[in-house]
Order: sequence, then C-alpha cells, then structure tokens
Amino acid sequence: MKKARSVTAPRKFYISKGLFAELPKYTKTLGEKPYIIADPFIYERTVDEVGKAYDKSEIVEFGGENSQAEIDRHQEGYKNSGADFVVGIGGGKTMDNAKATAYYMDVPVVIFPTLAASDAPTTSVSVLYSEEGEFLQYMYLPNSVDVVLADLDILVTTPPEMFAAGIADGMASFIEGRVAFETDGENLHGFRSSYTGYGMVKFGYDTIRKYGKQAYEACKNNTVTNAFGRVVEATVYLSGAGTEAAGITAAHAVHNGMTAVEDLHGASHGEKVAFGMIVNLILEGFPDEDIFDLAHFYKEVGLPLTLEDLGLKEFKEEEWREVAKTACSEEDTMTNMALDVEPDDVYQSILFADHILQKVKDGYEYRA
Repeated sequence: MKKARSVTAPRKFYISKGLFAELPKYTKTLGEKPYIIADPFIYERTVDEVGKAYDKSEIVEFGGENSQAEIDRHQEGYKNSGADFVVGIGGGKTMDNAKATAYYMDVPVVIFPTLAASDAPTTSVSVLYSEEGEFLQYMYLPNSVDVVLADLDILVTTPPEMFAAGIADGMASFIEGRVAFETDGENLHGFRSSYTGYGMVKFGYDTIRKYGKQAYEACKNNTVTNAFGRVVEATVYLSGAGTEAAGITAAHAVHNGMTAVEDLHGASHGEKVAFGMIVNLILEGFPDEDIFDLAHFYKEVGLPLTLEDLGLKEFKEEEWREVAKTACSEEDTMTNMALDVEPDDVYQSILFADHILQKVKDGYEYRA
C-alpha cells in the first residue's frame, strides 16, 4: 500500500504591521507566561516592549548556534521558569532553537521572525549545527509550530541582502518541490509529496517572480508596500508550509554539503541554496533559457553569484568533491531527484554552475 500524501502547517499564521507589542493578544490561548528566546540584536527591545506587554515572562538571549548544547541550556531554563509555552524571536537559528526546545518540553511554540530571510518560521524542521556552525542534521519534528506572526514593520528592516536570500529560499521550494512531486517522492515528513504542497510552492514561486524585484526595492527603501507583503507571505508561509508538504531535492542537499566549507560560513542559508538551485537545474538538464533566466534574476535582486562571491578564497578540488559526496548522502534529499545522481555529477555541476554565474556576473545576456 502506498504511503499517504500529507500536509503539515502552522495552526495560525498572522501577517500585518505592528504585531510586536501585541504578542499577548495572539498567544492568550497558549497560557499566561512565555519563555522567550530572543536574538541578541533584538533582546533589549524584547525586554522593553514584549516583556512589558505580558504580566509575567522569562526572556533569555540566544547563544548563536542551534547546537545540542544550546537546546539543552534552554530546556533547563524553561524547566526553572514556570512558563507555559516557548516563543522564539529572531533569525532562523533562534527560531529553530525555540522549536526544538518546545518539542523536548512538549509545550506550544510561537515563532516571531525578525528577518524575512528564509522559510524557517513556518516549518516543523529544526536544523541542528555543531557549536562551530557546521550542519549536522535535520530534526524533523512531529508537529508544526502553533503560531507564527510576521510583523511587516520589523521584516522590512531586513538587510536587503538577507531579504534576497529569503527570496532564493522561497524559489527553491518550487524548484525542488516540483521534482519531488513529479517523482512521487517523499516530503519532509516521510510521506508522499502532496497536491496541496505543490500548489503552494508553485503559487509562491510565481508570486516571487512577479513581485520579487519590486519587493526587493521596497526593502532597500525600508517601505512596506503591497508587493513587499505579498513576497513576505510567499517566502515565509507558502514556501515553508509548501516545502513540508512537497519535499526538497538537490539544492538543499548541495547547501548542506557547502556548510562544511569554512570559507562559506559567512554566507547565509538562502545564498547557498541559490547556488544549489543552479546546480539542481544543471543536474536535471534544463535548457539555457531557464538557467540563465534564474541567474539573471539573482543578479537583479542583489544575490551573490559565484563561489567567490559567497566567500571562497581558493577552490580546492578535494574539498569540493567532499561537498558533492555529502550532498549525495543517503540520509539527504538528493534521493528525491528524478534520476540517479552520483557525487561526480554533483561536482561537475558545481563547476559548471560557477562558470555560468561568473558569465552572468561579467555581463553576459542570454538570447535565444
């Protein structure tokens, strides 16, 4: 008997301006006292605004990496706090840490992203890293988060390069989810890719391609526009929930391999996934038009293009063959591809992706 298709999504998603100081309004069904894990850059503001909004709360600063040690630290903190639920306020690793802490404590979790830089807010995945920042594994949690709040006033302050990274991560949901759906592959919960998931990632991709450049300019100008709101909803909600239901393939597998390259530790998740998307299309044998079209879009929204742009100082064949080998691990998502992919295929595609992106960076314009 075939596995069921599945959809996993947050219980509640809110998007608007001015949600930060109104957190209690959206969490009152979960309890009275939150244990709040806040990114260092927003910690003081969280204490001043959110702390005053609740009658009682425990607010702690995130340590920087979603490592097992950091998860353990917050489990102990939660146990001693007398709190009813967990809130994560910050970037991807802070949110993943809150999700993992809430899972181990078996309590509800509220996610409040401060960056529109990935789809992490709406996934039930927590990405575990070493204390040095190297990818270790995906923690696939059994349930999605309880509440996600996307405050456009805060998200529009996302640095433009990070917003562009979120755009890339959002597009990858379709580039990869399309393959997983067409091959009847597995989604992030081990069930079959679903029609709903495919529809969500397709709509999200189309929204980003229609409004992404405009939204990027709005972010650069710190202006909340209709286009900005549309793209935030696409990158945060449609991408996250859609990915869970559709699945991922080569782009994220390549990203995971790239996390072991020390020179690239300064590049964000979405920036590495963007490079992985080009590799994904090359592996599939996509035509020139599609590959160059995507590369030109990257350039127009300010994404880094080449491996050098991502921070690579010197290309070492042995290191990048290891990246390719890691990407093809049986535990990773390369297995959802429509064709058998060997490490050498990935290695050669990485080289060619870098070549194409360098041409686009140098001003090459594709014409059919």
